[in-house]
Amino acid sequence: MSDTKEGPALSGSHTAYEAEFLDVDNKWKSIPTEKRVPFEGVPSPVFYGKVNAIVGLMGFEQALAIAYWFMAACSADVTRVSAPKVRIQGYDIRYSVTATRNDVMMVPTQFVAATETVAEDE
Repeated sequence: MSDTKEGPALSGSHTAYEAEFLDVDNKWKSIPTEKRVPFEGVPSPVFYGKVNAIVGLMGFEQALAIAYWFMAACSADVTRVSAPKVRIQGYDIRYSVTATRNDVMMVPTQFVAATETVAEDE
């Protein structure tokens, strides 16, 4: 039987947000964005930014910026008759991540001391 040991852990909870618009069928839909960290054009929040991105959500200020951008883009579209209705939808995020050490240990085949210089190919 192997002896497992707990490693680093992270857990917590917070609220994350998504900007939504009311479509022509009266259904709330997510405003399309590229889900990247950081969001293009909108900085990710310092706290929880990476956790939010994993689940495809963002901070309140970021969601608000996306909603305003979407309304501005729609108002610039000559084919639209009226501005869309938008909202910021909140989601409760709860997470717990634990690393458990396994029995496999990787050992490099060659070590180089920090004071040694490695000869470059000429």
